[in-house]
Amino acid sequence: MSHDIFDVLDVSRCEDTYTRLLVKVLNTSPSIRAQTFTKLTGKALLDDPTEAQFRKGLGERKEKNRPDIVMEGNTPDGKWCLVIEVKLMSGEGWKQTDRYLSACETLKQKGRCAGFKMVYLTLGGGNPAAEGWTIMTHLELADIISAHDPKGMLRTDPILAQPWNAYIERLRGLARLSLPEGETRVMDWLREERGFITVKELCQKLASALLPESWAPWGDSYTARGRQQCLVGAQRPYWTTGRYSEGQKKPLEECVNVHYELDMPHPLDRCGSGPITCHLHCETEPYRTDAELEKIGNASRFRAFRDKMREALRRQLPAPGTDWRPGRGKKMQIARLDCPFSETTTVNQLADLLRVNFEGFRDTVSKAMIDAAKECNLSWWQSVESGMARDGSSGDEAVSPPHM
Repeated sequence: MSHDIFDVLDVSRCEDTYTRLLVKVLNTSPSIRAQTFTKLTGKALLDDPTEAQFRKGLGERKEKNRPDIVMEGNTPDGKWCLVIEVKLMSGEGWKQTDRYLSACETLKQKGRCAGFKMVYLTLGGGNPAAEGWTIMTHLELADIISAHDPKGMLRTDPILAQPWNAYIERLRGLARLSLPEGETRVMDWLREERGFITVKELCQKLASALLPESWAPWGDSYTARGRQQCLVGAQRPYWTTGRYSEGQKKPLEECVNVHYELDMPHPLDRCGSGPITCHLHCETEPYRTDAELEKIGNASRFRAFRDKMREALRRQLPAPGTDWRPGRGKKMQIARLDCPFSETTTVNQLADLLRVNFEGFRDTVSKAMIDAAKECNLSWWQSVESGMARDGSSGDEAVSPPHM
C-alpha cells in the first residue's frame, strides 16, 4: 500500500485536515477564491469576496451554528453568502443542516444579506437531512478550484502543492474504484484499504460483484466483539412492505423488512478457513431489537407475524437444493446458511454459492411471508404475491453477477 503526506502525519481520515486545506487554497489566491465563489453561487462579483472563514459563526447564536467554510461577496444583487458544510467519514450533527439553513434565512430576513448558497460537500454525493442544499462531491469542488488556477499555483506552491496533489489523487483513486474481478480473492480485496477507500467502500463494491442488481445488494463494514466484519446484504424489493416513521407511527406489522445478511470477519480466524454465516433476517423498518419493540409498544402483531413466518419456514427446511437450516434462536435470524470459506475463496466462487442458495430459497421465503401474513390478517401479502409473479415472468436471466 502506498502512503502519502496525510498517512505520514496520521491525519488520513481527519475531516478538519481537508477543510483547512480548502480554506488555505481559497485564501492563497484571490482569483481562485473569486471564480470559485461565482461558480458555486452563480453570482457575478463587484470585487473580491472576503477570505474563506473556517467555522465562522452564523446568525444570532454563532456558538451553535458554525459551518465549515463561509465566504461573502458583493454582487449586483447585494451581499451574497456562500456556506460549505464539509463531510468526510462522519454524518450530520443534531439538526445541523436545518440549523445552518435557518440561520442564513434569518440573516436574509433581517437584511444582513441579499441571498445565500448552501453546499453540502461529501466524498460520494450524500444527501443532507434538510432541503435547500446543493449536493457536491469533494472531487467536483477540487476540479472547480483546479480549473480556475491558470497560473498553476497549486502545482508549484512550495507549501500547498504536495498536500493538494495528494488530496486530488485520493479523490481520483476513490472515483476509479471498480468492482473486483471474478478471480480476485475476497480477503485480498478487503485488504485494499487506502486513501479515501475504506473497508466500507470495498464491501459495497464486493456486494455488487457478488449479486445482480435485481437483488438490490448492499455492503457495509462494522466492528462487533472486537472483530471487523464485512456485511453483504440482499433482498427482493417486495420483501420490504413499508417504512416506519416516528412521526406517522405506522403500525410495525406494516413495516416488515426481510433480507439476507452475510457476515465476513476479516482477517479470518487463525485457522484461516471455516464457514462464514448468512442469516435470513425478519425485522421492522428500521432495525429494532425485541427490547426496543417493547418500548415502542403495539408490537404484538409484528412479533406474531415473525413467529408465524419462522414456523412456516421450519416446515420446509432444509430447503431442497440449498444449504439453508433453521436459525439458532435469535429472534430476528429466522434461517441460517453456512458458507464454506477460506483465504483462497474467490469472488466467483462465493458468487456461485450465493446465487444457488439465494435464488433457490427465494420463493420459499416469499411463500412463508404470504402464509404468515394471511394468518395474521395483514393485507400486504398481495404485494409479495405480485412480486413473485414478476420474478417468475422474467425467468432467471439476471441471476449471474453483472461482470461474470
